[in-house]
Amino acid sequence: MKRKVIFNVVLGAFLVVVALIFFLPVFLSIMNSFKSMEEMTKPFYAPPMRLMFDNFCQVVRTTHMANAFFYSTIVVVISMAGIVFLSSMASYVIARRASMYNKVIYFCFVAGLMIPFSVLMIPLMRVIGFLKLGNVYGLILSYFALGMSLPVFLLTSFIKGSVPLELEESAYIDGAGTFRIFASIVMPLLKPILATVVMLGVVWIFNDFLLPSLLLSSRHFTIPLSQYQLAGQYLQFYNLILAGFTIVFIPLCALFLAFQQYFVRGMTDGALKG
Repeated sequence: MKRKVIFNVVLGAFLVVVALIFFLPVFLSIMNSFKSMEEMTKPFYAPPMRLMFDNFCQVVRTTHMANAFFYSTIVVVISMAGIVFLSSMASYVIARRASMYNKVIYFCFVAGLMIPFSVLMIPLMRVIGFLKLGNVYGLILSYFALGMSLPVFLLTSFIKGSVPLELEESAYIDGAGTFRIFASIVMPLLKPILATVVMLGVVWIFNDFLLPSLLLSSRHFTIPLSQYQLAGQYLQFYNLILAGFTIVFIPLCALFLAFQQYFVRGMTDGALKG
């Protein structure tokens, strides 16, 4: 009993230290976002002499934050709606219709997890250029294609291991069709893993810099592109850059806190079962 208590104390202390190591860079970034440009020449860990809330106002004005946030929200919402809708239906068919064709399709989806974007970038840009979709619509369609692999992998495993087949068989006996069973029985049971898929996808799309920089013009830009305006060629306004990071960090942190319990459950069920 005493050995178990000591082990728990040591484990708890270790986890606290690890948490502090991960949290320290975030804390220092937020603290330095309140500094003036002159104070940024001092050590990074030195607290600000005066809180410069004007840094945040200047970031919002300089980067056109409202416009960028609007376009980021549009891209994230439409992209995630399409990814959730398409991947959930594809995963249901793959999980419930065992055939060689579905196995091949499933492994094609999983293979997408192992192919880096740098390999796909040039072919993707050639296709986008051929279809003349170098705009917001092309960006959203690109996220549809690139964002399907992980959701299909997680949802297929979750359906096989956590969605009872007996419920669907009972609904078939009562006269329900495939689409009705999927919409009324399967989809409500997918809430934990869908929360995981949504949170991972939102963080990825919201923070993505490379793909929007390749497809969007100067009139339409997302949050990461707007923050790039704060980096000059010869002068870096680090206090403003960190203030922009703090503004962008808040909604993502709130999203994680809201879906934290579903995220953990969805990741464990989707990864270990099936």
